Amino acid sequence: MKTFTSLLDVMMKILLITFLLFPETILGEHHLTCPQTIEAAEGEDVNIQCGLDPPVNLSDYTLDVARERDDHGNYDDVYSYRRGKDHLDDQMGRYRGRTTLNHEDLIRGIVTLKISSVNQSDSGEYKVYVPDLTASFITNIIVGSAKEESVWKTVLASVCAAAAAVGVVLLLVKRGVIHKEEDESSEAKQLISEIPEAPDDRGGRRPTQRCRTRSERVGGLRPYAVIPSTIKTHQTSSA
Repeated sequence: MKTFTSLLDVMMKILLITFLLFPETILGEHHLTCPQTIEAAEGEDVNIQCGLDPPVNLSDYTLDVARERDDHGNYDDVYSYRRGKDHLDDQMGRYRGRTTLNHEDLIRGIVTLKISSVNQSDSGEYKVYVPDLTASFITNIIVGSAKEESVWKTVLASVCAAAAAVGVVLLLVKRGVIHKEEDESSEAKQLISEIPEAPDDRGGRRPTQRCRTRSERVGGLRPYAVIPSTIKTHQTSSA
């Protein structure tokens, strides 16, 4: 009886130490964290990646990735791993040859399953489950049409180009470049309209010729020098 009591006492101490060092193992407090939704286009590869918190080396554990079959909580195997080995006997036929489990990530407590070349029929809920730790998570995969993806990329590129053009215009306006050019054009038109007309021999008026002075050509816009287009020469008779 005394021996049994001593053995029980030792077991209780071991259990207490285990609880203090690894409380999550006793209380089942491990949690899997995965993306709520994973979106992809047809033909792309999808990575279902979930992290265990707190991390545990999953190399010697059992884990399953399953696909929801119906609304009654039934699932079919997408991928199964049993204590160091891939277990694909019950894998759904549509996923054979298209799934790869990253064994190196398991050491760090991460489940990474790649599904290659997805299509729209792969859309749905997937359950990642580690039964030994009662940790699970359900993620939703949405596979869109490759054509729709291309259209959205084209629209996005057009919107970005238009936004860039508007930004350039606003920047020029802010720096006064556009207003300055408009003001100079208006000033030139006003100067041209103010040039007087020279009289012609028939009593009418003829537009005067214009020439620029040297200061205009060098220093910028200056008033035009007015030169009559018709110059009358008066002949004087000799006395």
